[in-house]
Amino acid sequence: MIKKEFLNYPDWVCLLLDIQLAERPGTLFSTCNAAKGSGAYLKPGGEAVLACFAPTVLEWFRGKRHHPQAPTDLQAEVLVPGPIELSHLYGIVVPSAEAAANDYGRLGMLGVNRDGLRWIIAPVFFDRDLLSSRLRLGGPIKEQDWAPSITEGGNT
Repeated sequence: MIKKEFLNYPDWVCLLLDIQLAERPGTLFSTCNAAKGSGAYLKPGGEAVLACFAPTVLEWFRGKRHHPQAPTDLQAEVLVPGPIELSHLYGIVVPSAEAAANDYGRLGMLGVNRDGLRWIIAPVFFDRDLLSSRLRLGGPIKEQDWAPSITEGGNT
């Protein structure tokens, strides 16, 4: 059953972007959801980045097993001025091989050059509660690379 909040977007992916985008002029960082307080937590610069990884951010505390690359509040955001070129796309995370094949096909139908895109199957990314638990308390976040076969129109 599809959760009510995903009813309009049952097929979504996570895009992994090049960290260098955070260096773009005009980039803003928020220690929490960027819309909180009508954007009151949005700030530019290195100190704003470090604040996202502070031991305490609003009501959130960073425990000993908190993933070192995850912000203290998992809803922290980076707002990057666009457009963002496809060359900055590090990977596309999907929940299953079936989803990877479907999305690979969709991009082909739209005429998007799919060469060099990294496809990653990571079901935990699509389970909000499990992902939160793994980032805060530790545990595996399994990833598996996916490549298109001849049947999907790939070159392998």
